Amino acid sequence: MGDTASPAPALEVERVAAGYRGTRVLSEISLVCAAGELLGVLGANGCGKSTLLRVSAGVVAPTSGVVRVGGADVSALRAREVARRVALLPQDSGPLYPMAVLEAVLLGRHPWQPAFAFEGDEDLRLAREALREVDAEHLAERDLATLSGGERQRVLLARALCQGGRVLLCDEPTSHLDIRHQAAVFRLLRTVADAGRAVVVVTHDVNLAAQACDRLVFLRAGATADGVAHGATLEAAGRPRDVVTPDVLRAAYGIDVAVDHDHDGHPVVRRRL
Repeated sequence: MGDTASPAPALEVERVAAGYRGTRVLSEISLVCAAGELLGVLGANGCGKSTLLRVSAGVVAPTSGVVRVGGADVSALRAREVARRVALLPQDSGPLYPMAVLEAVLLGRHPWQPAFAFEGDEDLRLAREALREVDAEHLAERDLATLSGGERQRVLLARALCQGGRVLLCDEPTSHLDIRHQAAVFRLLRTVADAGRAVVVVTHDVNLAAQACDRLVFLRAGATADGVAHGATLEAAGRPRDVVTPDVLRAAYGIDVAVDHDHDGHPVVRRRL
């Protein structure tokens, strides 16, 4: 019997460089995320983590390199097709317009609807199910603009879940959340990954990511030399116990830390003031 080709990764970023207005933000970044995997992306403020997600979602075009979803080059797909494959929860949701929470979540179904069509029963079912998953079903009739920052964050996560697709990209999904809901969001992302999606999450919480994620990626901010900005590079990628080390964290964040391990073997970062 002949060899069976391995399926393409759900998300593949190959030697991607990207930037804005002539300033390079990312330089030669490569990573993969398989179906069923939860991948954490970490690094210092401003090192390009959000840009990496925006490139992965087809929102920002790379200046070089390629992004593939299920083996298909994102740049060759129409925006609607990309949105059917990749759901992005951005860090900044933009201006808020008066609308009910349920309506806001239903916006995630637009890539799947014909032009000028209204939502159907299946769309409503998926929207309510997504709200239930993020513990926000009771907010369904509330005005989105009246919610607290934490409530709004959970609703926007529900919208991304409702959108579906093979890949879920989350940029700081636990911002504005208390510690109970932070843990709940990571448990939910773990469940989403276990159900078969590729999930990439940008976070500043190394300890939560080390507990929940299968692998971690650390970006190292690019330096500026001779007035030219050199984009962020990949500092380390691998299992949490292999990459959450004092050396990697020093390179990524410019700070000395101690790393212990909990009773389950997960690395735990202890900051030194």
